[in-house]
Formats: sequence, structure tokens, C-alpha cells
Amino acid sequence: IQEREEIINTYFKNNKQVQVKILENEFLASYAKREGIENLIRGVRNQHDKEYEKNIAAVNKTINPNIKTKFYRAEKSLAHVSSSLVKSVINLPEGQRVAFSMVKEEVVSFFLEKRAKEFLNKKWNKISKNNNWFDFILKKHIEHHRHYHNVNHLIELFLQFEKMENEVNFSKKDKKIIFYCIFFHDLIYDTLSKTNEEESADLWLLYCQENNVNKKIEQKVYE
Repeated sequence: IQEREEIINTYFKNNKQVQVKILENEFLASYAKREGIENLIRGVRNQHDKEYEKNIAAVNKTINPNIKTKFYRAEKSLAHVSSSLVKSVINLPEGQRVAFSMVKEEVVSFFLEKRAKEFLNKKWNKISKNNNWFDFILKKHIEHHRHYHNVNHLIELFLQFEKMENEVNFSKKDKKIIFYCIFFHDLIYDTLSKTNEEESADLWLLYCQENNVNKKIEQKVYE
């Protein structure tokens, strides 16, 4: 429930007419009666949803005879979409692109950012304490137009590195270089641009300047 509340508040953050109310141990019809609400809107994806919602509407009508329930059906292309499907798809390597075709950008970004923060922040903290840069890098990799070099790609690279660690004894310095390379490669990603690598490298140099990065590490990552 808390997760859904956060998503709705994020999506409607600029619409002051939308408020989120969480009901506990109370019928929606009773709450509507108390607040003077006469119309309920329910979204349905398919016939199964509609039959279920019709039963709920009948119960609400028994509790509050003045209540009216209006059903809005999803587009046929989205009739298969559910929250569980989106959550499962979004974690796959190409799932970011697929998820954007199912739900609003704000919803996809919410789940991507939540998943990435839990995993990537631990990696970032091993090489830097500058959380402003971490937030910037995370936002760049959640961009809608990224079909491959996205946040799932970052996570996959770190998972591959973890497997390599079992076979190769990396020095602390080498590990730091690899981590920086993963975070900063293709930080700028424009499918119409031919200067993505150069612009990403420039951001790396800016980061080094602001954070007094060791010159040898700076040069190695830049190369």
C-alpha cells in the first residue's frame, strides 16, 4: 500500500486536486458517504475484472444506496498489464524498454530507481561518498530513451564483475577503476549523437576535478 501511495503521489505531484487516502478496517462506501462522495470510478482490464468489480459495486450499493460506480475499461493493448507483470519484466536486461510501453514513465522510473538504489548505492559507496553524483548518474540511466545502456545494464555489469572476482584477484586500485568505468561509460546516451563517449569522458573529468580523484586512476578510467 505504501508503495502505491508513493507512486500516485509522484505521478500527481503537480496536481493539487488529487489526494491519497488510505482506508483501514472500513468499507469504501462508508467513507464515501461520510465525505459526501456519490461517484466511484473503477478501472477494469477485462471481463474477469468487470465481474469482480460488479460484485464489489453491489456490496457498496447495499452499504450506501446513493453511491454510483462507473467502470472504465483499459485499452485492448493494455488488457494484459498487471502490477506483478510490470515488476517481473522491469528487472530483465531489456525490461526497461518493455515496461515503458506498459505504464507511465513516472511509474517505471519509480521501480527502476528503487531497485537500483538498493543495489548500486552499495557499489558507489565503495568508491565515493558524493551522493549528488550518484543521484545524477542514476537519473541519467533511467532515461526513457535508453534501450540498452540503462540502469539494468549497470546492474548486469556489476553482477558479471562479481563472478569474475571469484577467479581473479583484483587489487583495490583496479577494482576502483573498474567500478568507475562501469558507472561513467555511456553516461551520456543520445542515439542521434556521435559524441556520447567524449561527453561521458568530460563528465568523468569534471567529477575528478570536484572530488580530487587520484591522477593515475583518473587517467586510466579516461583511457
